[in-house]
Amino acid sequence: MAAKYGNTIGFLVRDNLDITISNWKLVPKKTKKDFWKKLRTRFIFRVKSRAVAKEYTMRQCAISFRNWRSELNTKFVKKGLDATKKYPRITAAKRKTFIEKKTSEEFLSKSQANAELAKKNIYHHRFGTGGYQRAIPKWRTEEATRKAAGLPVLLEDVPERVED
Repeated sequence: MAAKYGNTIGFLVRDNLDITISNWKLVPKKTKKDFWKKLRTRFIFRVKSRAVAKEYTMRQCAISFRNWRSELNTKFVKKGLDATKKYPRITAAKRKTFIEKKTSEEFLSKSQANAELAKKNIYHHRFGTGGYQRAIPKWRTEEATRKAAGLPVLLEDVPERVED
């Protein structure tokens, strides 16, 4: 169900948002409310968890929007390809505006500055989108496997709060 939910969010973003909007925070509140209404027609949420589900949905919409714009930039603008074949809802005028923004001096200088900062990063993020929440069960399984095999558990004497 999670995959269908994510796919639906991606479809709503690609089908309803203007690519010339540079940031999710600039998307009109009415549009965000419409997304939530459309999702509620396809998915049932418990009354108690609706607020949490809505917050999660808006966060996922923001991520999907950012990823889509990034894909448009890397796969189409930088390669000089036409995105309207894959995304027919993108008009020629919006495509032109998007390309102008992505090839502007300001955008390119910011992009270059970010690349320079990324080169300085020596502690790269390795957990992915799940963060610690996905890693902890994996670590517990590895510890149990080591115990069952008679191998020493590296963090056996360390309190759990410090361990994670």
